[in-house]
Amino acid sequence: AYFRAYFDALFATLNEKEGVLHQRKYTEYARAVLALSALGRNPTRFSGYDLVAPLLDTSAVEKQGINGVVWALLALNSCDESWLKEDATAVKETYKDYILDRQLMDGGWTLSAQGTASEVDITAMALTALAPYDEKTAKSKGIRLLAKLPADSAESLSWVVVAMTENNIALNDSRFDFAEKTPLDRLLDYRTEDGFSHELGGDTNAMATEQGFYALVAAQRAMEKQPSLFDFSDRRTVSRVPKKAVIAENATFADLEEGEAKDKVEALAKRGVLQGKGDKRFYPEDTLTRAELATLTVNALSLTRREQTAFEDLSTDAWYLPYVEIAVAHNIILGMTPVVFEPDGEVTREHTALMFNRAATILELDAPFSTETDPTPMTRLQAAVWLYDLLEQAEVL
Repeated sequence: AYFRAYFDALFATLNEKEGVLHQRKYTEYARAVLALSALGRNPTRFSGYDLVAPLLDTSAVEKQGINGVVWALLALNSCDESWLKEDATAVKETYKDYILDRQLMDGGWTLSAQGTASEVDITAMALTALAPYDEKTAKSKGIRLLAKLPADSAESLSWVVVAMTENNIALNDSRFDFAEKTPLDRLLDYRTEDGFSHELGGDTNAMATEQGFYALVAAQRAMEKQPSLFDFSDRRTVSRVPKKAVIAENATFADLEEGEAKDKVEALAKRGVLQGKGDKRFYPEDTLTRAELATLTVNALSLTRREQTAFEDLSTDAWYLPYVEIAVAHNIILGMTPVVFEPDGEVTREHTALMFNRAATILELDAPFSTETDPTPMTRLQAAVWLYDLLEQAEVL
């Protein structure tokens, strides 16, 4: 629900501003791209808007200086390569070179183009953006300096932690010790009752809290040996690669009449999206259950992120449990109450349309199905046809 609220708010803002988040601050686009990428959404196809396109305008981005370039490079690198246009690779190289060209003699970076004194925040940000690249000399100089620069705010320490984790530097690396405290330990000194303060002993500050929070996430991901904070490869929700075919006898059904519907059902079966009930039969007129609909949708979208639910009527050894938990995690299907799911409950055409429309948002599509009240039970055949049409529209078949 929290993520859906963000999607709705971003869409409303884009509509209100006719797709222009800001005339000069292209970091607005970069942050939106990072948010969508982190949530597994394609920012080049967000409800009809391409939020990556402005970041490919190098002259506009560079007008914002190194801050704009760093955020643009982080955003572009966060995207799955299949989302980006061919010229994105060249643009990323341009931004990388821009950052390298502005490295100071001592190995650090500063915000002002005319500045001569390296700043801890900007140096850490530059090293974070350069982390995926094989620029060993520049990064080594920058890391050596970063370990020596005074970090005297929660924001500065947050960026140091992020830069360390992005560059695979241990959080207890002795080069970064200050008064026998690691940057992470020092950051924790800025904690308040409900966040972080900008200065030691100060009041809670929104920016310090935001940056302190993602520094903690960066540290946790490093400790758990997960991809780093700005590496979103483990958060993709949709696979654009068709699922591999199952064994041939499960891909044809004797109880389907020849025609377009049969072709669609068997095409999904060959990709492992659905299967029959045995004896090479699909039972097309059987009513779909809530557990079956969850399973069908999860298989079709190749979703994997799973969260444990509080539903008391789901057995821990039920075949459908993982599919329900995945579908709930992606807000495709909800419980009847906070503790009741009703896996064997009958699904209507109205319910199916609502759930497939939620799946459409994950596929970056406008809702294609009408959700007008229709209590007609949904059959297995009709659900399969609708699902095939949805995947065809998303160009994933």
